[in-house]
Amino acid sequence: MRAKTAVVVAAAVAGLLMAGEAKASVAYDASLAAPGTYFGTGNAGTTNWTTDTEGNVEVGLNAILRYVGPITPTPTNSATYYVPLGGSPPGHTGSFWGFDFSFNGLATGSGTAVTLNEITTKLTMTDVANHTTGSFDASLIPDNDKYGPHGKDSASDSTATQYGFQNSETLSFGSVATALGDPLFNPNQNDTYHFTFSIMEGDTLLASVSDTVIAGTGVPEPATLSVLALGCVGLLGVRRRRAA
Repeated sequence: MRAKTAVVVAAAVAGLLMAGEAKASVAYDASLAAPGTYFGTGNAGTTNWTTDTEGNVEVGLNAILRYVGPITPTPTNSATYYVPLGGSPPGHTGSFWGFDFSFNGLATGSGTAVTLNEITTKLTMTDVANHTTGSFDASLIPDNDKYGPHGKDSASDSTATQYGFQNSETLSFGSVATALGDPLFNPNQNDTYHFTFSIMEGDTLLASVSDTVIAGTGVPEPATLSVLALGCVGLLGVRRRRAA
């Protein structure tokens, strides 16, 4: 029993070390690199993103109160967002909270851009209370706002030149909840959600960012889920180091 415990502890420590090396470019409560937040209207300069920047690739996630604005993570230097239970403000439908995601393939503003035709993406979510996990390619959402050399959604650009996309979604959009393996989503349920947004070029992981949304009082984390999450972070560190 002591030997098995030692192995588990050693693996956890190794995972933390690899996570520190792989995630050196993670920023909390941050603004996005230019062109910033451009999805929808009136979002320029929006902060409160959790980002990972690796070379020219930046990925971001955050949580929002719908029709209100982004949420400041708590504590500030973290990727944890607290959201209220219940539906949207009067006159609207769906849950009161949502989440945003962003990809930027020209985050430094110079050099060679990573374009949309070169990448695949994976948006993954685990619903702790309902014991569900699912993922899908967020770049395939039809109403994503895309960005290229001629600006936002320009007809002069194509996926061969566009280097960014963003959107704002909510699990109360049934198709999103189903794609993320969570058809039981209930905006009135105390719950904890883990989101991860990853960008790949072939088999190479370019960048990956994660955050946690706690609805209401949240729910306790199973110990096995915490260990598994730690191991996954460690594997991301191995993949990124080998690809470098």
